[in-house]
Amino acid sequence: KNRVLSNKEKLIVSYHEIGHALVAAKQTESAPVHKITIIPRTSGALGYTMQVDDNEHYLMSKEELENKIATFTGGRAAEELIFHSVTTGASNDIEQATKIARAMISRYGMSDDFDMVAMESVSNQYLGGDSSLACSFETQTLLDKKVVELVKRQHEKAFQILQDNISKLHELAKYLYEHETITGDEFMKILEAPEETPAATLARTTQSEAALGEQNQSRFQMLRFLVEVYVVLMIPAVILHMALKRFSSHMIILWQNIKYIHLVDGKKAKRIPVIE
Repeated sequence: KNRVLSNKEKLIVSYHEIGHALVAAKQTESAPVHKITIIPRTSGALGYTMQVDDNEHYLMSKEELENKIATFTGGRAAEELIFHSVTTGASNDIEQATKIARAMISRYGMSDDFDMVAMESVSNQYLGGDSSLACSFETQTLLDKKVVELVKRQHEKAFQILQDNISKLHELAKYLYEHETITGDEFMKILEAPEETPAATLARTTQSEAALGEQNQSRFQMLRFLVEVYVVLMIPAVILHMALKRFSSHMIILWQNIKYIHLVDGKKAKRIPVIE
């Protein structure tokens, strides 16, 4: 968890993980998505998509195994579709997809070419498993060719699924990029939400513009009302201020013009100067 991804790497990992999840969700025989994260792990993984079966599962059909291969290739397919490039982030996916494809053909008898003939034996299965081929060199070459064809076929299927749901791929990748971790419920809620048609988008835009116009009109009317109130209140105040200022000026002039006062002693009045 101590790794810090650049914004570009974070975006690539977001699309990569959503590629896995979207391919898994769009296939019928596939375990539901439980959690998706792009928070790096100490194990080296830059993110992961977790699928959890609703019930215990002991047997897997050919279709389920093919879907698992397609899901493993979904991350690389998303990188190819969006960025037109590939990264090293799919190394473990490639390993797991190849392992399943080889087991289907060489051990599980799920190939029309080899039918129910075991081309590979596994010893010490519960101690890591050591596999060894039990066929000629020519058969090994044909087996390798069938493994490549199987993985390539599922890779193409994953790419097509993402291409058919590219708008949801963008929407989910953006959400994961912003939140870094999302639950299966959040994933399915976004995935199952109806997409807007161009007409609906245009109608919603028109409504938004109309609402914005009404809002601006309301603001203009409020501003006009406030200006009118200001004028009504300020005109009397200005008049009163001017009258008081004028009265004060007259009083000052009157005071400055008084230079003498009259003192009356009962006989005559004498004018004496006042010292200011």
